[in-house]
This record gives sequence, C-alpha cells and structure tokens, in this order.
Amino acid sequence: MPVKKNLGENEWESFVLVGISSLLKDYRISFFLNEFLQADFEQVEPLQIIPKGKSETVKFKTFRWKSEYTGFEFFLFDNHSGKDILLPEVSKINFLVKISGEYDPKPMVEFLKQIPEVSTASILPLGKIKSHKNLEHNYTPIKKDS
Repeated sequence: MPVKKNLGENEWESFVLVGISSLLKDYRISFFLNEFLQADFEQVEPLQIIPKGKSETVKFKTFRWKSEYTGFEFFLFDNHSGKDILLPEVSKINFLVKISGEYDPKPMVEFLKQIPEVSTASILPLGKIKSHKNLEHNYTPIKKDS
C-alpha cells in the first residue's frame, strides 16, 4: 500500500518501497527489473546524503526509469555504500526500489522472489522506517561520452 509523505505546503508524494536481499550486482537487479517491467532503467547521479553522526557526504548508486504510459517512476538504490547504509532500519537489505504513485508492487515482488540469486524481496513498511527521508532524490542523468 502506498504511503503519502508530506513534502511541504500542499505537496504530497505517494510511494511504495520494495526491499531486495541479493548478492547480485546492481546492474543485474536493474536487468531483471527491466525484464519484468519492460523498462529501460538508466543509471543516474548517485543519491547523496550525510549520514547521522557523520560530516562527509556518502553516495549511493541509483538507477531510474519512468513509464511513459502510466507515469509511475521507479528508483533502484543500493542500500550500502562502503560501511554506510542508506536505510539503517533495514540494514540486511541490499537494494531498495522506490515506486512513486499508486503502484501495486506485489507482482514485482513475486517475480523477484523467483530469481535464484535473490534471497528475499518484500514490501517494506515505511511507517517503521524513520530514515525514509534519505530517499528524497532529485535525479540527474549521467552524461554519456559522445
């Protein structure tokens, strides 16, 4: 079920969050999501945060795809960057899929569970994840060499 998050004066963002535990590389998870969604995830500039108790910015790899037909926007984030964790409440999760809009993630979760290299995939309860604000992301496409 999507959670609506207050972004400020009269602005709300509705999104769901899926957690994936797998030793696969992020580009392989992106490949499987592309296959299921008939999508074209692209790597974008990494999400950058300053973790609580630290003074240095940490970058987390990020992939993005927006459906032209439904308007749903999907972000795939690495949950780990070195020793830092994007969402510490779910530290055993390797990847996060943030889906903006009223998307039902259950079929996607079931698909991911069928991948032998995926240990688990589940819908995460945002109400129990205080650090979900770390997922606020203004994406910038990575410039490709011409």
